[in-house]
Amino acid sequence: MNIWELLGISPTLEVSAIKRAYARKLKVYHPEDDPDGFQRLREAYEQALNEAKYLKEAQQPLRSDSTEPASDPQDEPVQPDAPNREPASWVDCDPAAPSPSDSFVEETMKRIEALYAKLPTRIDVGLWRELIAQEELWNMNVKAALHEQLLAFLAEHNHLPKPVWALLDEHFCWTSQERELTKRYPEDFVDYLLMEVTKPWELRYEFIPETIDYDAFIGYRNAAQHALMHNNLADAEPYLAAARDLFADDPDLLRLIGNFYVRTGDLEHALQTYSRLIELHPADLDGFIHRAALSLEAGNLRQAFSDYQHLLSHMPDDLQALSGLARCYAAYDRLPEAKAVLELTVAQHPFDLDSRIRLMDVNKQLAGKIHTELILTPEQPELQFALAQIYFDLEQFDPCCKVFDTIQTLTALNSDMYLLWARASFKRRLKNKAFELFEKAWTAAQSEGVNGYEILVHRGIAYLKAKNTKLAVRDLSAALRMNEYDAAVLGHLASIFLKEKQWHEGIGFADRAIAIDPSNWHYYSVRGLCHYHLNNNREALNDHAVVVEHEYDFDEAWFRKGMLHLRLGQYPEAITCFETEMAWNHEEDSYYYVAGACFLNRDYKAALEAIRKYKRANPDDAIGYMIEGDIYRAMGDEAKAKEIYFEAAELFKDDYYPTQLALYYLLKEWKLTTGKQMTAFIRRLAAGWPNDTWAQLERLKFMINTDLWEHVPELVKTYFANCSDDPSYDSLIWLYSGVAYYHEGKYAESIESLKRAHELGERKTVSIYLSMAHVKLERMAEALSYALQACQEDPDNEEYRLFYNRLQESADKKSLWGLFGIKKKFRIPKTLFLKHQDVGDVHALHFMLDEDEDGDEEDE
Repeated sequence: MNIWELLGISPTLEVSAIKRAYARKLKVYHPEDDPDGFQRLREAYEQALNEAKYLKEAQQPLRSDSTEPASDPQDEPVQPDAPNREPASWVDCDPAAPSPSDSFVEETMKRIEALYAKLPTRIDVGLWRELIAQEELWNMNVKAALHEQLLAFLAEHNHLPKPVWALLDEHFCWTSQERELTKRYPEDFVDYLLMEVTKPWELRYEFIPETIDYDAFIGYRNAAQHALMHNNLADAEPYLAAARDLFADDPDLLRLIGNFYVRTGDLEHALQTYSRLIELHPADLDGFIHRAALSLEAGNLRQAFSDYQHLLSHMPDDLQALSGLARCYAAYDRLPEAKAVLELTVAQHPFDLDSRIRLMDVNKQLAGKIHTELILTPEQPELQFALAQIYFDLEQFDPCCKVFDTIQTLTALNSDMYLLWARASFKRRLKNKAFELFEKAWTAAQSEGVNGYEILVHRGIAYLKAKNTKLAVRDLSAALRMNEYDAAVLGHLASIFLKEKQWHEGIGFADRAIAIDPSNWHYYSVRGLCHYHLNNNREALNDHAVVVEHEYDFDEAWFRKGMLHLRLGQYPEAITCFETEMAWNHEEDSYYYVAGACFLNRDYKAALEAIRKYKRANPDDAIGYMIEGDIYRAMGDEAKAKEIYFEAAELFKDDYYPTQLALYYLLKEWKLTTGKQMTAFIRRLAAGWPNDTWAQLERLKFMINTDLWEHVPELVKTYFANCSDDPSYDSLIWLYSGVAYYHEGKYAESIESLKRAHELGERKTVSIYLSMAHVKLERMAEALSYALQACQEDPDNEEYRLFYNRLQESADKKSLWGLFGIKKKFRIPKTLFLKHQDVGDVHALHFMLDEDEDGDEEDE
């Protein structure tokens, strides 16, 4: 099984893809359950990363549709001919503008050809800069003409060092105008051009002698690199041989050859190649890295040890060098030195799992040695303490505490001993015992004349874990006053203020921690959570992006990142995050959010698919039915939406929204045959949610439209008692009250209610009812006034106008006899349109953007 089969992916040199594959496979090859499988996985992971790091192919586009190698190295990168077309749109030349100076362009192209003709001038960036800095090139027409001919030249003559490509891009702006270029030139040509400009790797030119056929050499070397990038070793070999025949001492060629030998398993020739690289270019540390690793593998500890020490003298924090040196010490059986190096490695690279495992192994070996020595000579308190420290590092806290029982019989404990004992006791969940020992450690430190910084830090952390935030802040703040540059202490304080919902203070401490140690993702997580709760969405998104880059399997961070994309209206990105979260936690709850994001993105088909998955996983949750109905409603399928809402109303009688939407459809249709069902839904809503404005308004409206006038006054009182926080419908309620009193024959009470509605801005129906009530009380002047208002408010209403005219006639005759005949020709408005029943007032999507989560705990 090769490395790619073990990682479970196709061959790739993209670092992110390799890391994702490794993270997935860790669930299969757990280091404790399958140490051999984990070791094989780790080696495959490291080899894949080394190849990606060396070849730096993360951004290289494929330049050929064929996987077969080119027979001629000059043909290796597909370099399409530059087409004979107008210049790219950055020029925007006027077609009627005078032609640029042909002689200038021709002369400049001759200079370009002359520069290219000789290797020393070709790689001299200063000469290229001088050429394109000519004043004539400020003329856009001249620049466009030169650009056209330059592209044609570069299609055939493309062996330029990266700094020259970068300079040309700076002048002609290729990278910023990719879209314009692809409109005017073939896509493969533009891809090749931009690849040369943006590729992150570089094969250098300065070591190539002028005396060889350097274009052939460069072509062979490029072809070999291309073949190695695609793991095509059979094609790489002849290209490497051809290049070596022309010039064997090029450092970049030696790297390629060394890499080829490593991949083919020829370690002897690989060692020789890297030794030659070091001999020729001793300042190039890459050769030492490879030779050290190969020497260690071959058992040449002396050479490996020397190379790793040399590397660390130049790169003290290099992970490969530190890990390699520790392995050398372990192989020499110098376990204390190996332990010290590995502890340094873990401190500088806290997320390197391999170093942690090696440290654990070294600790186990050391514990065995010390234990054997103590059997022979047990009365050695310092050695006993060293054993206790190793037990603690191995997370064997019971034997660690037992060692201190022995030490107490040999000597008085110092502050360091009390501190370690306290920490081990706390790990054993003996909190009272632990805090007693912390206090003894602090007392001993005072008598020893030391400041007790470590005691304050560890006791503060213990208080934090014991949820005593007040004492945690006390100790950690005291420690911070002693050392304001301890990122870990700042991070713990940030976590405390996060838990206490003091978001701004949490951000302040996290900012300071990150400024000191920007490599620790925990600080970004804390700060991101604080920003999240403050709705600083862009800041929170940036921090969560850092978190998931470091901890790709942190499902809670993926979830929050998805929520942030949702808040910002970035729906495709949100969907990707939720799907990644579910891939890690193997749960399907976030299909709810996927459905919401798809709905908001107007992808209703995908939204339906997602919410059905959510319903299958959560059959007892009404919200799945509601959103499915919402989606059908958005698609215009009202019949299907109604069917789903009614099903939900029967399944979830204790949920508000299913009953509301089912009632909503019945009220829109208003059929006498469904009156019984409407009554049942109204009673359910009114009883279950007495403070809900929508439900109480619907109840009132139903009573009025079914002529159940006697119940309305009491319901009005109930409404004002329970729904007084929402005054927007008060005028409507008083109208209902007035209409009910009118039909009950209580005209004075009707006028009182209707006047209150009128004062609050209600018109039309209020005015005509006021007029009618005053007629009943034989107040003709008031009746005429309100009838006139009704006509003015609704000038197109013929019935209002007729009513007003008959009132005038009756008033003129000083008689009411004609008035009572009015009723036969005038229809009193009884069925009232209720404003709150507009479609927009019922949720289009029952999707809650902000989840109800604890949020104040850091999920790490």
